[in-house]
Amino acid sequence: MNARNVTIRVDGEDKAVTDKDGVYYLTFDNLPGTFKIEALNEKFHFEPISVRIDENLRQIPDIVAKSVFICGRVSMLDPVELKYAISTEQREIYMEQQPNPRIGETWETPGIREKLLPKRTTTTNADGKFCFSANLGLWKVWIQLS
Repeated sequence: MNARNVTIRVDGEDKAVTDKDGVYYLTFDNLPGTFKIEALNEKFHFEPISVRIDENLRQIPDIVAKSVFICGRVSMLDPVELKYAISTEQREIYMEQQPNPRIGETWETPGIREKLLPKRTTTTNADGKFCFSANLGLWKVWIQLS
């Protein structure tokens, strides 16, 4: 997955923004040198990297998202008007990490239960919105209705 519109910061100064393919270009004036490179975006969390760059280095290592924000809004179907309306009542939202079959994981994979994060909960705000920060992987999200 490519992260578009990610701000790339070098030594505390914004230097580039990723394009639709997650690509960005940087130029460095003071070479050789070691630079702290950060990626900033409201939907992803990235760990900063420190890179030693000289005239021969043409590509820096990929900056990979450590976690993502899973956000949503609860709306309910009004049975009389047959329209959706934002739920203003606080709702419990649950999230649980699942085995990822894309990489061969199942519930029978040895050690899988220890590897996966435990179930987490949050509540919606007055506008029906919620957000979780989640490690990369497969997650199941559901809403508790009363």
